[in-house]
Amino acid sequence: RRVLQLVSAVEEIIESDVWTRVGLRYINAIDVHGDPAEGWVNDALVGPLQSDAFAVVSDYSGRIASAVDGGGCLLQHGLRFNEDQSGAENQYMTYVFDFDVYRNEVAVQDTAAALDDIHAQAFNLFDWCLGPKAREQLSATK
Repeated sequence: RRVLQLVSAVEEIIESDVWTRVGLRYINAIDVHGDPAEGWVNDALVGPLQSDAFAVVSDYSGRIASAVDGGGCLLQHGLRFNEDQSGAENQYMTYVFDFDVYRNEVAVQDTAAALDDIHAQAFNLFDWCLGPKAREQLSATK
């Protein structure tokens, strides 16, 4: 773990036994190959896209912030439109998940345990965000 090598290298230099904040950020993108509301993303995130109120959606995003004991997480998510090599008439959608998971006031000696907890929480959030088509696709690529 390179992070722990870095912590070990700076531990004697810093004048604190506590990190103000320790966090990890993960950005994942799923090429949805169609409508993200059709099984690629958890229905709880794309509910408005399932409505007939909007005929054509050109932008969609959301933000969920959550405070947990001693830290928190931020999930930003939404559609990103991409062009393939042949130009604008061949756009495809990517659904982006941006996770920022952190802990506050972490003792330097507890850095590894905090990072393990943060990583597990980020994975659980990512797992929750997936719809059945995305799960099927991911399990097929193992």
